[in-house]
Amino acid sequence: MAGAFTFALRMAGPDDAELLWQAFLAGRPTSHTTLPEALLRNQHRAREAAYAAGYPGIENCVIVTAGRPVGRLLVWWSDDECRVVDLVILPAERRQGLAGLVLASLVDEAKRAGKPLRANLPAENVSAQRLYHRLGFRLVSNDGASLAVEVPAPPG
Repeated sequence: MAGAFTFALRMAGPDDAELLWQAFLAGRPTSHTTLPEALLRNQHRAREAAYAAGYPGIENCVIVTAGRPVGRLLVWWSDDECRVVDLVILPAERRQGLAGLVLASLVDEAKRAGKPLRANLPAENVSAQRLYHRLGFRLVSNDGASLAVEVPAPPG
């Protein structure tokens, strides 16, 4: 079914605040969505600030398909790597192959740049682990809470 989709990435802007909030909620464990909204909004702001501080120049992208925003991708390029910091497809758009298309595109881009593509996955997200494995990511480490995975840089 993935072949039926195309997607585009565009930089997120101020008009995307609600989409980014929904993506934040969609990326949280179900048990967290019962927390008070004020607490969740504080967590969201803190996480965004941490990403900006920890990954200078991070690309905050909206994933668009069929003219609609359907998710969020945070990707960081450094001299040494390309890193998927966050990838969330909104719940109504999941299980259609879109995340796989986005990741496959990043794998190709990182290979062309001669860099490894890395990500950290929650240990409990078995679906994401299967997807990343299918796209050639290999386990680098597992601390019990998260798995570090990568597609190594091409030789030479």
